[in-house]
Amino acid sequence: YLINEHKNLEDRLQAAQILASLDPLTPIVVDTLENKALLSYASFPDRLYIVLDGQVAYEGGVGPWGYDLGELRRWLNAWRGQS
Repeated sequence: YLINEHKNLEDRLQAAQILASLDPLTPIVVDTLENKALLSYASFPDRLYIVLDGQVAYEGGVGPWGYDLGELRRWLNAWRGQS
């Protein structure tokens, strides 16, 4: 899929619809054009977060090199009560 730079909120919503059509295993949220979520969570360049009940429960390292998907998987498994 080719997704151009978003010029307005409708562009972002359309990109989210494309992602949703791929049946991801997680909810999709769309940031404002002012990037309020990006700025609030310091998520640039990329960062992995888990937000539960409006609170940051997990904050990963700055990506893409700081990702630790094994750590994220262990966190999720512990949260679900799995080993």
